[in-house]
Formats: sequence, C-alpha cells, structure tokens
Amino acid sequence: MTIAQHGRITCEQARDEAKRKLAAVTLGADPRAERDATRLAPTLSQLCADYLAATEAGAIITRRGKAKSASTLLIDRGRIRNHVEPLLGKKLARDLKASDVRALLAAVTIGKTATSGPSGKLRGRIDVEGGKGTAKKAVTLVSAILTYGVEAGVLTETVARGVRLPADGKREVSDPEGMLRALGLALDQADEHGENRFATDAIRVAVLTGMRFSEVIGLRRSELRFDYRAIRLENTKTGQSTRPLNEHVRLVLMWHWQLHLNETFVFGNEGSDKPYGGLPNAVRRICTADYLDAETVLALNGFSMHIARHLFASVANSIGIGEITLAALLGHSKGSVTSGYVSLIDAHLLSAANKTAFRVKALMSDGVPIAKAGLDNESGVCEPAHESEVYELAPENVMSIKRRSNQQ
Repeated sequence: MTIAQHGRITCEQARDEAKRKLAAVTLGADPRAERDATRLAPTLSQLCADYLAATEAGAIITRRGKAKSASTLLIDRGRIRNHVEPLLGKKLARDLKASDVRALLAAVTIGKTATSGPSGKLRGRIDVEGGKGTAKKAVTLVSAILTYGVEAGVLTETVARGVRLPADGKREVSDPEGMLRALGLALDQADEHGENRFATDAIRVAVLTGMRFSEVIGLRRSELRFDYRAIRLENTKTGQSTRPLNEHVRLVLMWHWQLHLNETFVFGNEGSDKPYGGLPNAVRRICTADYLDAETVLALNGFSMHIARHLFASVANSIGIGEITLAALLGHSKGSVTSGYVSLIDAHLLSAANKTAFRVKALMSDGVPIAKAGLDNESGVCEPAHESEVYELAPENVMSIKRRSNQQ
C-alpha cells in the first residue's frame, strides 16, 4: 500500500511508517481493508438520506408504534437541510463524538444556522431560525438518525445519547383574558381592513376549540360531521381523533362549507389541491397591523397558533373543566386508565366545549355575551342557530373572499 506521495514526507518518515504498518500486519491487522472501509464509510449526510428514505417507506416506527406522518417527515427534512448538514454533514458518521453533537446544540441555539431569503417559489420566502427549542429538536433528530445507524449495522453506538438537552420552557401567558380581548379586536379590525377570511376564521377556530395549527389548516371537508356535532380528524399528532363541534365554531365552519372553494380542504384556495398556506404570515400581520393601537399590539406580543391552544385550555381550566375532559377536548393521547372511560363525544363533552367556547367568545367580544348563538353559559346547552344570524353568505362576500384567497 502507498504510504504517501514523495515530497510530502521524507524517505526516513516513510520507512518508519512502513515499519509500523508491517508490525500491525504481523499482529493480524489489515491496514488496507481499514483504509477501504474508511472510504466506504457513510458521512452523516449520507446516513441522513438513508434515514429519510427508510422513514418515507414506513420503516421508521415512532414511540407511538406508528410510522411518521408526511408532515413530520417534511419537518425532518427541513431540520436536516437547515441545521444538521451545514454543521455536521461532511463528518463520517462513525467518527462523530458527543462533543460534535454538543457543538451542534450550541451552534443552533445561538443562531449560527439561521438564515432568511427567497424560497425559490413565486413570492415565497424561507426564514430559518435558531434558538433553544430548535436546537433541542435538531439534536433529538440526530439521535434518532444515529440510532437508525446502529440498527442498520453502520454504527456501533449512539454518541448523542449522552448529550444533555435543555429543559423545556413553559409557554405561559401572563394575562390570557387580556390577550383574548386584544385578539378579538384585532380579528374584527382585520376583517374590516380586508384581511383574508381564511386567516381570521382559522385563528377563531383554533382559539375556540384548542385545535393544533396543523389540524385547523389541514381540516378536510370530509372530517366535518355537522349532524353529530363532531370533527373527526383522520390524522393528528396522536392518530385519529374526534373533537366536539361547539356551536360558535359550527357557525364559522358552516360558512366555509357553504362557500365550497376547495373540494378537499375547508381552508383551501379555489382550484388548488393544497390547504391555505399563508396563515403564519397572516398571524404576524394581524397582530402588528398599523391600524391597531399600541396597547392592543403589546397585549398580542407572543401570540401564535400554539398560544391559541394554550388560551383555550386556560379558559377551560378557569371555568372548572376537569383535566380528563380538557384532555379529550384538546385531543391529547389518553394518559391514564380513568380517561379511557370518557366517551369522546357525549353530552358532557359537548357541554364542556360549548361552555369554554362561550367564555372565549365573550372575552374576545370585550366581555359582551354573544346572544345570537343561542348558548346558555351556565348549562352549556346549545340551541342551534340559523347560520344567517351570524354569517350572511351574500354573493358579494363570496366574490370578495375568492379574490383575496387567489391574491394571497
């Protein structure tokens, strides 16, 4: 085997190295095979590609015993492309050390991989952010990839397992009622200033139900069961899930159901096979609009679709909704035997959903109860109201939302 090129080391150095190689061979080593193995050893980028291919084929099973969803796979691809590959992609997977993974954690935390620019799509932008939460998820993904490498026989150990991750920070809102009042005002003014109705109503649905961002935007027409007062979600973070359809949200969704812009999604643009994709930017616009007063903007600081879920839970807790019932309202996976005895959609659950939605709606209307929905705040009993009492589906409204959805 070749020791080195002439001129890069001296002849004496080459002879000494040759003696060491010969001694190793005498003791049973095969330096040539080791060299070839190094050449064939995958980099972390190559191992990531294999992991993604296996995930797409359904071969990677999550802790819930199911294959990863398409939305989770899309997020994984983004984390690998934006954080893992720029920092560790060229390293041989077998040569990774715990210190490398700690360096990844630190680099992403301080925003070393953060970037912003055009996405390559029409009017599209990509904003990659760092931070503690992003870093923690990137390291968790690397750990899963290395575990896959061990199971595939490529690696002998998972070096990320010993890396200590930062504790989860609690997302708390100091004044949930104040934020809800500000949000109600911002949404009403956004409607008056021509904001896309998909955005304002998607936010309303989230804060009135506690549904996740992906559940609201990905809501399909086939999942709405107005006859059973239920939303039957086919694919959520915890699998299939059935949620009660409270009266306030029923009226909002009925309006979009009648509008029928998209064959598949409730919040979907006309002629598209995808759901509305402009919600994150719309949330920022709505919460920081120039026409809002400074007090309202300050109250909405930190609001997001995930915070909307927290606001719903906070209100439910404040009016005495029990933990098991709240877990069912939010679609949490059942964490105890007791929760298994709670029927997903029954009179008790629907009453709890209506009570919570009534209180949220009242706060968003600056404390003024909403009489049009026919909802009794004390009992949670809901008498169906005519959709025209709250949302009038006038022809000019239909054309207006069609134009705005196509533009945005």
